[in-house]
Amino acid sequence: MSLRARLLSLVLVATLMPALLLGWRFFREAEADIDAARRALAASAENIAADLDHRVQGTAQLHYGLAHSRMLDSADRAACSAYLSDVREAYPQYTGILTVRPNGWLHCDSLSSGRNLDLRDRAYVKRSLAGAKGLILEPAFGRLTGNSVLQIVLPARGEANELRFMLVASLNLRKFAEESYKQLAVQGAMLMLVNADGMVMAIAGPGEALADPGTSIDGTPLFSLVHDHPSGGIGELPGADGDEDRAQVWALGASPMLQSAGLTVMLGLPQPALVAASKLRLKQGLMVVTGAALLLFAGVWTLAERGIRRQVERITEMARHLGAGDLSARIAPPYPRGELGGLMAVLNGTADSLQQQREAIEALGLQLREAHLREISARQQNEARLSMLANYDSLTGLPNRALFRDRLQGAIGRARRSGRPFALMFLDIDRFKNINDSLGHDVGDRLLVAVSKILVRCTRDIDAVARGGQEGAAGGVFRLGGDEFTILAEDLADAQSAGVVAQRILAALSQPVTVGEHELFMSASIGVTVYADDGTDLDGLVKQADLAMYRSKELGRDTYCFFAEELNKKARQRHDCEARLRHALERGEFLLHYQPKADAMTGRVTGVEALLRWHPAGEAMIGPDRFIPILEETGLIVPVGAWVLREACRQMAAWQLDGMPPISLAVNLSARQFRDAALIDTIAQTLEETGVDPRRLEIELTESMLIDDSDSVQAVLVRLGAMGVRVAIDDFGTGQSSLRYLKRFNVDTLKIDRSFVKDTPDDPEDTAITAAVIALGHGLGLTLVAEGVENQAQVDFLRAKGCDEIQGYLLSRPLDARAFAAWMAACHAGCEPAAAAV
Repeated sequence: MSLRARLLSLVLVATLMPALLLGWRFFREAEADIDAARRALAASAENIAADLDHRVQGTAQLHYGLAHSRMLDSADRAACSAYLSDVREAYPQYTGILTVRPNGWLHCDSLSSGRNLDLRDRAYVKRSLAGAKGLILEPAFGRLTGNSVLQIVLPARGEANELRFMLVASLNLRKFAEESYKQLAVQGAMLMLVNADGMVMAIAGPGEALADPGTSIDGTPLFSLVHDHPSGGIGELPGADGDEDRAQVWALGASPMLQSAGLTVMLGLPQPALVAASKLRLKQGLMVVTGAALLLFAGVWTLAERGIRRQVERITEMARHLGAGDLSARIAPPYPRGELGGLMAVLNGTADSLQQQREAIEALGLQLREAHLREISARQQNEARLSMLANYDSLTGLPNRALFRDRLQGAIGRARRSGRPFALMFLDIDRFKNINDSLGHDVGDRLLVAVSKILVRCTRDIDAVARGGQEGAAGGVFRLGGDEFTILAEDLADAQSAGVVAQRILAALSQPVTVGEHELFMSASIGVTVYADDGTDLDGLVKQADLAMYRSKELGRDTYCFFAEELNKKARQRHDCEARLRHALERGEFLLHYQPKADAMTGRVTGVEALLRWHPAGEAMIGPDRFIPILEETGLIVPVGAWVLREACRQMAAWQLDGMPPISLAVNLSARQFRDAALIDTIAQTLEETGVDPRRLEIELTESMLIDDSDSVQAVLVRLGAMGVRVAIDDFGTGQSSLRYLKRFNVDTLKIDRSFVKDTPDDPEDTAITAAVIALGHGLGLTLVAEGVENQAQVDFLRAKGCDEIQGYLLSRPLDARAFAAWMAACHAGCEPAAAAV
């Protein structure tokens, strides 16, 4: 396609697009105008209906006033008619106002006609005699006036609801239609009032020739619009034979009052009159757009021909000469303004600058080669830097976890090929969190750097240790994160060589380290596993070393431990136990045993302690020492502890209903339960649900839970005391005993741990400690309970020292609820096992 054809196409498009857009806009505006005219017609019909509704309501007010006038009850028809005539003169919108006796005959009227009319055939008379109340509306033609009216009737009734008379006001519909038509803002409209039977009650406007008042339009398409729009609306009547010029648009107005009267306001307008104004504006707009488009096309084409196509031909000719190597060619002036003129000037200068550009290109090529070499060098440096960041710890500079796994995998491959074992050590700094918490993370980070240097120094000469002085052993130190390090020692002569390396590391770490102004003492726990080509993979080796490290911590820290399969077995057993514990509560596998307490002097049973037991389905019962620590670590102790409290209180309430003598109930709380924000609410709700007396409930806490001398601990104990719940310190003397918390906190009972009681009175040290605790407790006004009492000698000693209560196998082992109830029944049936035991 030639340039001229392209330009012509562009000019046409540029001209037609605005014209089409403007034409589309004119069409949309015409449609909007038509919609607005339809809405205006509908609004006018609704306004007329509302006006008529308002007049009916005004008539109702007039009726209610006239109904109270005793003049209308008068037997003097002339006086009554004169009175109504005066009322009508004040309200000229009515053709007449009359009253009808209950017998259906005309009594008096505003026209003072004196006629006797039988109106019993009127619907409003029938409805009034049937007991209708309120307004009755009936469009009709007046018998006295002959005008089309809307008869507005009020049955006036006496105090006994008897019909006094019917007050009828005839609203002149013809006059109303004429007045409403004069107020219309819509020109050329036709207004009709039609009743429910299709009879035209009134008509105004050029539509008078359509139907006369009193004629029926029932069965016509016009009246079908009334049925289709009972609540008002707008509809169209097509012209005869589809002639759009004879089509009509009708708006129907309705209101609740008019609907009850069966009256509809119809306002019509010929379709051509409705759309005439919008069509005229559309036609004028399209003519303007067409003329503007033609002028625009002519102007744009002239500019395109002279300012673009001819100049492009000159540029094309110059480019052809330059392509052929003719550097003497030039574009002669004048140059057009703008981009094309600039392009001509550039082409004229091209011939002179070609050689200069060639030289510049060669120089640029040299610079690009040098820049490429520099880029390669920088990329290699960045890759090395990224590799360092990806594989080395940013704090200590040691290889990180990713490089450790790679090196460990390589060590496994080399060990398989050579048959020589290697050792993997997992090191964790003991109590490193305390340093971070007390001295800050900056000191902790500097300590980690110092530790890494010590480890590197200890493993630098690992060859001499690993192979007895032979060359070729390889080793490395890695930081996995936090305070965890791993040491890899390859080509070991034997397993004992790994132990020597671990001892060297522990000895080096035991020396004090100066970090800033702080002199720090530390230790570490090391787990060691030796690879001997037994099929263990990388993750298995790391797990073995980790288990061995935790075993070192269990042995007291600052030591090392070799991995044994027993550790793996214990880990699997613990994991299996934890998995089953998570579903034990919902499966109902927990149960409670109860161990009694008795008065040390009389042997009377004073209370019972609820003890948690776990009996998985199909298995033997599991001791609390195996599953209680797991419940604590996982947080399951909170829901399980809440269940223990509820179940124990429920059982206590059941015993009380069975007639068991009142005793106290002791329930143990863990540290996690004690810190639970919902603890007090849980205890209060449980006591309320079970009905157990709070004074019978005793909560047992350990010493470690009270060492934190905080306001929160004090607040919990105060709230427990306010509820009446007692507080006991369990295993007193085995933890971090402090007389301060005994003085400050609301404690009621001290339980002497069984470790002090079991060797009394034979062991002088335990005897002295037990006697001192009893004396201390009595001095503070506390109740003393001795745990683990198993023989009479212990009872005699405790009784002599004034201990208040005892608990242990001498009384009874822990029993389930049924067995304990039987045991208590035996106590009160004459057997007295508790008293006999002490």
